[in-house]
Amino acid sequence: MNKTKIEYEPVIGLEVHVQLNTNSKMFCKCSIAPFESEPNTYVCNICMGYPGTLPLINNKAIEKVVKSGLALNGNINQMTRFDRKNYHYPDLMKGYQISQFKYPIVVGGEVIVNTGQEKKINLNRIHLEEDTAKLTHINNENEKPKSLIDINRSGTPLMEVVSEPEISNAEEARKFLLELHSIFTEIGVTKGNLEQGHFRCDANISIRPKGSTKLGEKVEVKNMNSFRSVVRAINFEIERQTKEIILDHKILQETRGWNESRGETVSQRSKESAHDYRYFPDPDLPNIYLDDTLLNQIRKSIPELKKDRIEFLIHHHSLNEQVIGILSADLNLFNYFKDIYKKTKTKQFDISDQDLANWITEELLKILELNKLTTKDISNVFNLAFILDLINLTNGKTINRNASREILAKMINSSKSPDQLIEELGLSNISDIDQLTDLCTQAINNNPDAVKDYKSGKDTAIKFLLGQVMKLSRGKADPNQAEVNLEKILKNE
Repeated sequence: MNKTKIEYEPVIGLEVHVQLNTNSKMFCKCSIAPFESEPNTYVCNICMGYPGTLPLINNKAIEKVVKSGLALNGNINQMTRFDRKNYHYPDLMKGYQISQFKYPIVVGGEVIVNTGQEKKINLNRIHLEEDTAKLTHINNENEKPKSLIDINRSGTPLMEVVSEPEISNAEEARKFLLELHSIFTEIGVTKGNLEQGHFRCDANISIRPKGSTKLGEKVEVKNMNSFRSVVRAINFEIERQTKEIILDHKILQETRGWNESRGETVSQRSKESAHDYRYFPDPDLPNIYLDDTLLNQIRKSIPELKKDRIEFLIHHHSLNEQVIGILSADLNLFNYFKDIYKKTKTKQFDISDQDLANWITEELLKILELNKLTTKDISNVFNLAFILDLINLTNGKTINRNASREILAKMINSSKSPDQLIEELGLSNISDIDQLTDLCTQAINNNPDAVKDYKSGKDTAIKFLLGQVMKLSRGKADPNQAEVNLEKILKNE
């Protein structure tokens, strides 16, 4: 069979390692080491793996995994336990890692991604384990290569989220990771700092003929800590494996590392299977039982998530994708929009959903930023009723948009209504047609060159004249009406 004519497709599964936001380590009372702290200073006999020491379970870490599972619609194992995962690397202090195998805390779950169309990616499990120490490899030109070990990270609570092999391309993988990161930071289980290793990813990638149900040989790419790296590594590996298959080379089940500077994956070792780790229940740790009362408490502590806010906005309002993205990403803006929308209904304001959202995401946000305020201040700074009055006055042509921006800026330090500020600042639109005609005539008389350009066919000259009218009126002329008047006067000359 000519393999160059066969169409191939990738099958991708992700394993996401999330550092939990706890004060102490998983099985000892050591504080979590701050990023770039002095090596080997946040350590004790337990996290250094001394013989004869006994681990103590961090209950807060278990609760955070439960919270994550509930937020992702997973099933909680109400009896769970820890197992020993045996392997011998220099960064594993005890010669085994305390992890979970047969009874993870969470089974199943789902993440919804959208890359043009919605897709549900199922989760296999979410389990809890301890992190390893950190190795730093030094290769100086005139010295023998050496590796230094920092034990600070050893024993840090690490949550592992394992997806089913249902991801079809690098972009889906990126969206999956972005959604997970958004949910976990929103519910407060992790700080989510990628640069500090709080959110790392391994990708399992295989290639098969399109339409086949049989999975190809799996290659694992380890420890990528940026969304960009994941996308680049997956795309590189898809291309590499496809070329190997076409050349009739065997794909080896192996672990590869991602070299960011060279933009390629590099073979590290053959891939272990579950039986290679010789899992067995940790004899030093008891089974853990999660009762219904605890689960209900944790369930109630989960806030409304971004994905829920997106769904609400899509189903209840006519808004464009950009505005939905801004409102759903910020709980303060989302709540302000909901509150002001309710007020439009009680007062029967004729304002479209999109117009209302545009004022919040464009005008109000701009004023907050200029005054070094955050969205937490929006309700205190911008009175709902006053904002609605201002929108109505602007839409009704009492004032123009520039004047409304000036009023918004004044609202920060004032409790006065828009009507009061309009009068105080003299910002109401010039609605008298005779006054507007006088201003247009004055602009025409003052700028004969622009008039000449307009009459010779340069339509852009009208914009210059309009600018002069706005200048003469100190921004109070209605620009649309002024342009109509200018054209009328020029055509009748």
